Amino acid sequence: MKNYLIIIVGPTAIGKTALSLKLAQHYSCEILSCDSRQFFKEIKIGTAVPNEEELAAANHHFIQNKSIFENYTVGDFEKEAIAKLDELFHKNNIQIVVGGSGLYVNAILQGFDDFPEIPTEIRENVRNQYEENGLEFLQQKLQKLDSNYYSTLLKENPQTLQNPQRMMRFVEVCLASNLPYSLFLNQKKNKRNFTPIVIGLEAERDIMYNRINQRDSKGSHCKANLASTSSHSQLQPCHDCFHSLPKPNAACQMQHAKACHSLADQGSPLGLRLGSHIHLLQAPYHQWFG
Repeated sequence: MKNYLIIIVGPTAIGKTALSLKLAQHYSCEILSCDSRQFFKEIKIGTAVPNEEELAAANHHFIQNKSIFENYTVGDFEKEAIAKLDELFHKNNIQIVVGGSGLYVNAILQGFDDFPEIPTEIRENVRNQYEENGLEFLQQKLQKLDSNYYSTLLKENPQTLQNPQRMMRFVEVCLASNLPYSLFLNQKKNKRNFTPIVIGLEAERDIMYNRINQRDSKGSHCKANLASTSSHSQLQPCHDCFHSLPKPNAACQMQHAKACHSLADQGSPLGLRLGSHIHLLQAPYHQWFG
């Protein structure tokens, strides 16, 4: 029996939790959180952690399971999440992931490339240089050490050039290996034992602002209601959130289409329409996640 992983993505306050609960109850399956802020038990404000009622409605994983004092990386999350999915797929061939953080969704979907270990002295030196000279130093350093990757980022993902953590990582790898950072990309193919089905949710900006304001005024996240969510939300391109999702080849697109039909055959609400405007992502991923 094939395994299917339903991945629900979209911006804050769009109703991802409500939709995930509806699907989890339909399939009697479990939910993995991909929100990097929700991992930490000490961070209880501004993270929109599911409330007690929502947590009781379906089994959740990676919710306030770590401490901010632990050294926990996205690589650690990938290993733990894949191991948990392997365990859950033995009980049910359909499971759900809710994003969250695009980097962590990507960790589950395709994993990461192998990079060299970074010596402590190099890491500390790069950080000190950044603190003394600012972000421009890192940008110039990357441009010198890996001009091709710098040009790619400038053209396709310029916001990354403004991210000091990512920029320090790029420079560290170049210095530790004496090789361009880009040389390590796309060298490793991680096999997954599931077919992903990605659902993206989006709504008009004024609706989203109103929902976020409701969360703030209550001091915690408001309970999402699938019926009210579906009256405004629909599948739209979520370019800003998940521009880095993998773009499948024709074989992957065919596999995705078969997965849609298979779920529909099982009486899935995904095979129909959810509410009036929420429906299954039918197009190839690249049409929705640019």
